[in-house]
Amino acid sequence: PMPRHLLRILALALVPVLLAQAGCNILGPAIYFAAGPDKIKAAHTLDKSRTTVVFLDDRSNRIPSRALRDLIGTTAEQSMLEAGVVTDMVQSRRIQAIVARERFAKPMGIAEVGEALGAKIVVYCWVDLFTISNDGQTFSPAASVRVKVIDVETRERLFPLPDAADP
Repeated sequence: PMPRHLLRILALALVPVLLAQAGCNILGPAIYFAAGPDKIKAAHTLDKSRTTVVFLDDRSNRIPSRALRDLIGTTAEQSMLEAGVVTDMVQSRRIQAIVARERFAKPMGIAEVGEALGAKIVVYCWVDLFTISNDGQTFSPAASVRVKVIDVETRERLFPLPDAADP
């Protein structure tokens, strides 16, 4: 079989060709989510040794499909593992089964969700904005999320610090 890094190089070489194809309304977003935007300096450092889960909370259904939410979660997990940010992660797609059990009037707490999955840290992302196109024609993805890092065992917010104002 072909080495993984050569497959990535081949895939990147084919991107311009595939993007030139008319009607390719899925490939553009998929590449954007896989590659991501420009990188910025981390505002918080996770403890590598603690099992972590990414909880993408989209109660307002701003992300158009569950498959896309799963892709975003999986991409975040892979990126964090490959970058060595953490060494052990719970699959974020498992969260859907946990939150499906909660009652609408009384949702589970972030730490409770992490505990139910066996995670020690939850990277909680509340989706404020998500769009692939502003006009329905042009590929111009944008997203805005609020992020919190929660210690499951102590129930403490590690980031942003509790005394910081919530956005």
